[in-house]
Formats: sequence, C-alpha cells, structure tokens
Amino acid sequence: VVGQSGLVPIGSAVQSDGKILVAGSTNGRAVVRRYLSDGSLDGSFGINGQATLPLYAATGFAVGPDGKIVLADAQPSGVRLARLTADGELDETFGEAGVVFVSRSGSDYFSSAAVAVAASGKIVVTGSFLVSPSLPYNTNAYVLQFNVDGSRDAGFGVNGLT
Repeated sequence: VVGQSGLVPIGSAVQSDGKILVAGSTNGRAVVRRYLSDGSLDGSFGINGQATLPLYAATGFAVGPDGKIVLADAQPSGVRLARLTADGELDETFGEAGVVFVSRSGSDYFSSAAVAVAASGKIVVTGSFLVSPSLPYNTNAYVLQFNVDGSRDAGFGVNGLT
C-alpha cells in the first residue's frame, strides 16, 4: 500500500466485506493492518487501523472462517501463535491472553512457521527446525495442530505434533 512505510508484509487477505488485511512485521513486532476498499486505513480495526501482536516477526498468517486472524512466528526455542478477533483485538479465549507458545526440548532450533485455519476452526502450523544448529545441519519438518481454544490437539500425532 502506497505511503505505509515500515511494514514488511508476509500475507494478505480480502474479507467478505471487501476490507483488506495485510500482515507483516515492523519495528521488530508483528502487525496486521486493515484497509477499506478505497485504500485508507480502517480506524475501527485495532488502534487506528493497526493491531500489534506480542510476536517478534510473523512468518505465518491466516484468517479463519469466523474472521479471527492467526499469526505465527518461529523462534529458536519454539513457535508462538497469537490470534486476533475480527476487530483487531487479542482474542482472550485463545491460549493465554490470546497467545500460545510451544517449545521444543534439546538443541532444536525452530526456523520457520506457516499457519492455516481449517473450516472446523482448528489451526495447523507447519515449518522446520534444525536438530543440530551446527554443521552439518540436520533439518526436520514439523506439523502442529491446535484446537479452536489454542490447546494442542491431543488426537493429532503425539500431543498435537508430528
């Protein structure tokens, strides 16, 4: 979007009402901005059209069938998810105050996280992690599945992880 400096986008979506969501990172924080169909920021979303999430830098972005917005980031020690309501506020019904963190034990180093939301509202996160962060690198893929409330889906893989 012209004139909106500082945002490094990772994804976008058009809502059923024609409003445009753009997710990304700026100033070391994950953000979602919502624009009206004329390109102006939607002041009814978040604070003056922007929601800032408690994530360092988002690498995954998805919008669920209920209009809630999920972002993910990978950190060396794990994966963090945050969910916003359709109005751009942290969703207090998700995880702990809108945030979920999944850590991995040992020397594993998470390096990516992508996210999708199923029609059922379950959240799937995929990515990769380094089993050994020193040479030679040994990279593995992971898939996590979460229930609508942010709890890990115990019926998927081993406690929600494969």
